[in-house]
Amino acid sequence: MKEKSKEIKKIYFTIRCATINRDAFNDYFHAFLVPDEGYSKFVKLHDILYSDKLKNNLRLDIDFVPHIGIGNSKDKFLVKKMVDEWNQKEFSISGKVNYLTKVNYENDKVTKIQEIELQ
Repeated sequence: MKEKSKEIKKIYFTIRCATINRDAFNDYFHAFLVPDEGYSKFVKLHDILYSDKLKNNLRLDIDFVPHIGIGNSKDKFLVKKMVDEWNQKEFSISGKVNYLTKVNYENDKVTKIQEIELQ
């Protein structure tokens, strides 16, 4: 991961939009906050991280959408209402990704393995 991260710079992003996304694996619908600025950098980061050792785990049958999940339900109209309520307001959430963190998730516990500061 450290070798791959050398080419990755800090990612600045701004979110101004909520979207609805149907889950590919179950009956849920999800409300996502999706970045306007930074979107392509997150996609490129995703592609870099899912190369080499992780390439067999890359799902090519579903689109990758950079997002922050804000809710979900099996009731698509409830999720649509949530997304509409967000999008009726003018909002802007800006931030920066400074680090990549490699973790182990086992027995409902997250353990940090490695943290890499981006340029």
